[in-house]
Amino acid sequence: MAVKAAVAANALGIGAAIYTAAAKLACCALAEEAVEQGRRVVSSRALLADRPYEKFVRDVTLYGVFDGTSHLMLTDLSLRLPQIVKVRDDVEPTLPRVAAMFAAPARPLAALGDARAPVRHLDLPAHARALDAIDGGVGFTAFVALADALVALGRGLRGHKAWNDQGVRFALAEALAWLECAFAAVKLADPARRAAVGATTWSSGQAVSPDILVGALAGLGLRARARLLEVAAAAGLPVPGDMSEVERTLVAARTAARPGARAWVRAQVP
Repeated sequence: MAVKAAVAANALGIGAAIYTAAAKLACCALAEEAVEQGRRVVSSRALLADRPYEKFVRDVTLYGVFDGTSHLMLTDLSLRLPQIVKVRDDVEPTLPRVAAMFAAPARPLAALGDARAPVRHLDLPAHARALDAIDGGVGFTAFVALADALVALGRGLRGHKAWNDQGVRFALAEALAWLECAFAAVKLADPARRAAVGATTWSSGQAVSPDILVGALAGLGLRARARLLEVAAAAGLPVPGDMSEVERTLVAARTAARPGARAWVRAQVP
């Protein structure tokens, strides 16, 4: 997600505000969770100043509060939601737009703030369907349903009294951030989809195990699903689509991928 946001910012300047806000929100949250998992492993040693892990525990919380808190990122995303969920007369093909972002020549960071491009965002359901149509060996159909549900709930909230509830807006904004993470993961970690958007030159290091990618996508999808159900319940809106089927699909995929993912992780340990 951080790479995706950097690519978008390089190509669009401040027009990439949705992607940079989603990255700031989601990457900080995931970093804190990762450090918390490690803290449970190393136990009390994580609190000792003379041990290396204490620095992670102390420093990781800075990301979520420095240069824009998580609440500010949720506010920014929620302000963009009406634009994201609006009915579009014509849906522009999404993959060429993504490919253009990856192909844009690198610019100095100082120049990006001068690029006063309007904030742009891909049509979520159209982009999910475009990615799902690519046979990359990693299923993406559940994210089509999640993208459809987010847009449907967002449209249902327009003019609804629940829109005045900050918690409802934030839950929908957080669901958007998790979906953006899933889109980023499948575009950068799945070879077939990475090639389709022209992101091959952005790949570095060892290829990600397909089982690792499947597990990561399932986790992101389940996070988005939970937030969408929270929005529907708080607003008294019907749940769009079959979210039970989405849950079954993602849980089954994660369960099937777990043995291979564990084997891959163990193989990385000297």
